[in-house]
Amino acid sequence: ASDFEDVKSYLSDRPNIAIHRGVFPETWPKNLKPIALAHVDVDMEKVAREAIILLWPILSPGGYLVFDDYGAESCRGVKRAVDEMFGERVVVGPPPQAWVQKVFANMRRGG
Repeated sequence: ASDFEDVKSYLSDRPNIAIHRGVFPETWPKNLKPIALAHVDVDMEKVAREAIILLWPILSPGGYLVFDDYGAESCRGVKRAVDEMFGERVVVGPPPQAWVQKVFANMRRGG
């Protein structure tokens, strides 16, 4: 329920945070540097899978992918995508979130 400009303004003094607005993955910037944390709030299974495929290779070892809608009843596909990609590595956090940390061999496909 937050306004994009309010969020952008609130985080403006943090130089190491990038906010990307738009339809994912079409608006995703090319040639990103490694990241330590990505908060994935996409609501749909297909887009959650695309986010994992795009973000996982640039996630630094020890970094986290946080899935905002993992446990949301209205977004069951997000849970399905995350569980299929990461299996038992998923850590369920405060509802509806979950996350996975990048360590050796913790993704079933692609590393």
